Amino acid sequence: MRASRFYVLFSMVVVAVLAIGFILTSFPSPFTRIPILTGILILAGIFTLAYTVSVRGILQSSPHRFVNTVTIGTIIKLLFSAMAAMFWLVSVRKNLNKPDLFFLMGVYIIFSVVESAYLAKFSRLYKK
Repeated sequence: MRASRFYVLFSMVVVAVLAIGFILTSFPSPFTRIPILTGILILAGIFTLAYTVSVRGILQSSPHRFVNTVTIGTIIKLLFSAMAAMFWLVSVRKNLNKPDLFFLMGVYIIFSVVESAYLAKFSRLYKK
């Protein structure tokens, strides 16, 4: 299994989630289009960066490098996602739309499951 398979599957998941977000915001609903679609793209970038860092750690020969890079990948996800959420919350303080925030939390969970599944498979294949 190559790391490039993740990028193909993850791209398909991102397109599917973007389509769902677009459809949900097309009808009269509690969701707003720009924050949903922008948030999905920002989360996709964060998860791609974290996955790339984690895969580089899996390919390292020393076990402590593996643990360090996987931890750094997790910190990247949590820190950058929290920073993006705080920036969004501060910028739209009075016009905050809670359904958008909860939808993006669900997207975070979906992306986490896909990334974790691929990292688990990848780490089992490249045991040293």
